[in-house]
Amino acid sequence: VSAVDLNTIPTSMIERIEILKDGASSVYGADAVSGVINIITKKELDGVRGNVWINAPSEGGGEATSANLSFGAKRGDASFLFGIDYFEQFSMQLGDREWTQCARDLARDLETGEEWNTIDPATGMPKCYDAPPLDYVINYSEFPTTGRESRSIWDPTIGDWRVADRSEHPFDHPSADRKNIVNPVKRVSVHSLGYWPMRALGTGAEGYYEFLYNNRRSDQDWGPKGLLSGLIDSPWSPFYNDQGWAEDTSTLIPYMGTSWQEVDWVRGVLGATGEFANGWSWDFSVGYGYSDGAYGSTEHRHDRVSNMENVVEIAPGVYDCAVNQLPGSDGDCMPINPYAIIRDGLNSPENFPRDILDYIRYDESGSTTYDQQFVMAYVSGDMFEFPAGTVRAVLGVEGRRESIDDEPDSLRQEGYLSGGGPRGVTKGTMKVGEVFAEVELPLLRDVIAAQ
Repeated sequence: VSAVDLNTIPTSMIERIEILKDGASSVYGADAVSGVINIITKKELDGVRGNVWINAPSEGGGEATSANLSFGAKRGDASFLFGIDYFEQFSMQLGDREWTQCARDLARDLETGEEWNTIDPATGMPKCYDAPPLDYVINYSEFPTTGRESRSIWDPTIGDWRVADRSEHPFDHPSADRKNIVNPVKRVSVHSLGYWPMRALGTGAEGYYEFLYNNRRSDQDWGPKGLLSGLIDSPWSPFYNDQGWAEDTSTLIPYMGTSWQEVDWVRGVLGATGEFANGWSWDFSVGYGYSDGAYGSTEHRHDRVSNMENVVEIAPGVYDCAVNQLPGSDGDCMPINPYAIIRDGLNSPENFPRDILDYIRYDESGSTTYDQQFVMAYVSGDMFEFPAGTVRAVLGVEGRRESIDDEPDSLRQEGYLSGGGPRGVTKGTMKVGEVFAEVELPLLRDVIAAQ
């Protein structure tokens, strides 16, 4: 959410784009003292014009569509234009292309060029790394003679856990194919422009207005979301006995990571422009811009994950979350046994225990508003002649006020959520007043490198 987002400008509204790399205030106004990318909008249209554009890849996924309709009228020196634009970019996922479905090592011998891929013993093919590591436990034990130290997987053929090398660790999962490589975006824009004569302000003077509204919605699917579970001396750990200790770390995959943003943006300008009798031009305008954005993502709560991992024995062989035993507790904590989840094939967004998922998952949301007001006036024209050309100048003043208010989710502010650390409220106002001047002084003409 900001004052300038070029995607909000409808393509049907653009006449041409000019790019200058040096100062150009005499032509473009206050903010062009060090260069400018100036998007020139259409000034008039007499009639109706529409366009439809479709982009459809042959393999499917990543399609895009765009449509716009504009109509305007010109009566004498007055003209008005109105238009509406629609754009939609559809998602492309890892599973939509064969070359994105399997991320491999792709290391090579510098001399022979031979690939050094890790070979998956289950398939005999190079191993894929499309998802967080699944279905194994990294364990550290004081008594390595148990034979279950290092990275262990559940082996159903022997009905027990065993140490496995890297080639046996499962990193590929069907859910990973749902991760976006092109994110879906949808935009709707409404715009209007108008010019009319204002002879009371002088010959050639005219008033003008600009209006633009834009709504943008974008979504991201990040694929399986990993949750790192670390347990010390868990009563369910197959690597712990009363002679020592065990610290186990496992990656659980309870849900798909998603995020979204939606922004409504509006901008309006009202002004007048004309020429003095000496040929100098003048321009005066006031404007207002406002954006209202909302955003969110699917996360899990660190505090609740800790609650699930901290268990106490409430009866012989029966364990519960310690937080459930506190006075006033609502008893909704579900103790987590990652060993059973991995052993029973439940470690995926499709199969993860729903009661545990409902306890830890959280739909984060926040909002950002931004507004800008400005007033600007300038004059520009020819001063006198130099041998190399006409000396031009611009003089102007501008006042601008901008404010922002970003309110993250309350749990994000407290640092309870995954996907990054705590983030506070961003709120403030900036006021700018400026006087600017620029002189364009031609020094050389019709010589090498200065035509």
